[in-house]
Amino acid sequence: MQPTNKAASADASLSVTGALSVSAPVPQEVASVLVEPPSPSLPDSSLDKEAVKALLEIALRGHDQLEKAYDTLNTRIGVVFGFSGFLATGFFKAAELLGPKWQAAACSGFAFLFAALAFSCMKAFSSTNYAGLPSSRALTRDFLHGVVNGETKIRYEILRVVNEANDENRPLIDQKAVYFQWAVKFLLAQVALILAVFFIAAVVRALG
Repeated sequence: MQPTNKAASADASLSVTGALSVSAPVPQEVASVLVEPPSPSLPDSSLDKEAVKALLEIALRGHDQLEKAYDTLNTRIGVVFGFSGFLATGFFKAAELLGPKWQAAACSGFAFLFAALAFSCMKAFSSTNYAGLPSSRALTRDFLHGVVNGETKIRYEILRVVNEANDENRPLIDQKAVYFQWAVKFLLAQVALILAVFFIAAVVRALG
């Protein structure tokens, strides 16, 4: 009978231990650490002055490169459209060498190419939602109202705004570059059409 009592007491202790392990409440602090990840924050101690300064310099350089690419594309698009107008003058003079039938076909083709090029240039110029640098007035207001305090936090705020601007400007410039490439293709097609007009005129004159 003694082993039976020992077994019963062992089962009782296990049941009590299990009940305690199941029913014992978990402290709220421990539960929040186990269940929820820590939320990202930006305390003053985590702001490395030199790191923020270096990242801001890289972001500003990227912004300058995007701005130069934006201005360069605008200039090139204007040059392409202006040169297309110059080609139009030369084309109509060259088209006079053709007969009425060839002249009508050539003028229709050139008019289509000119309209397509003008549409591409217009779409490229219409991409004007370029995001600039953060407003110094807004930063000054935030500083005076205590929203941002200290040089490092101001640099971090500028870095955040510049990165957002760069993310917005890259797709805009890529879209502008695509329309510019189409404009160049239509311009080259205009040149090829003018050369074809001269070639056809020379052949017709030689055969006639």
